Amino acid sequence: MQNLHDSVTQDLIAIKLKLELLDRQFNVPPATQQSIAALLDFTQHSVDKARQQISDMKTDVAKTSYHSVDIISDIVERFVLEYQISINTAIDDVSLSHHLGVNLSSILNELLTNVVRHANSPSAVVLFKRSAYGYDLSVIDFGVGMTVTSPKDGHYGMQGVLDRVKGLNGRITINTDANEGTTVSISLPKGVFE
Repeated sequence: MQNLHDSVTQDLIAIKLKLELLDRQFNVPPATQQSIAALLDFTQHSVDKARQQISDMKTDVAKTSYHSVDIISDIVERFVLEYQISINTAIDDVSLSHHLGVNLSSILNELLTNVVRHANSPSAVVLFKRSAYGYDLSVIDFGVGMTVTSPKDGHYGMQGVLDRVKGLNGRITINTDANEGTTVSISLPKGVFE
């Protein structure tokens, strides 16, 4: 958003400066001077309007909140439709900031992608619950299990999850058994929700 603000306002200010230069450099007829003056006024008005609209957009984004039920349900529904996997859910409704909503969405997308690509599981469970620590997100599958190792070349999804959880001051636990499935549990502290 800052890049948009800088780009648009800088372009408009550059146009205004060039118009002012034209107005001073040439001896132009009064009608042309009036046209240049009108363009200068219009350009300044456009700069002011762009600044106000960017400011309003920043305020709207800061005030926007999301709900865990909506985010998780939308992602689960997409995976059910796209991959024909059965996913049961239990979700506590929690208001989320934009930042937390984006992170929760990315984490859940990656965990469900791993279930679809690697678990060979026809079903999964997604839980999002309040806990003593804060809030817990769990994704459970009933597939082949996994090896908890460093990422293979070109497979950095789980590392991305670990990085996001760490960035939210959270904890992650992975329990897996061959041919019995995997449970990825993420605990996020109350502080990130306030």
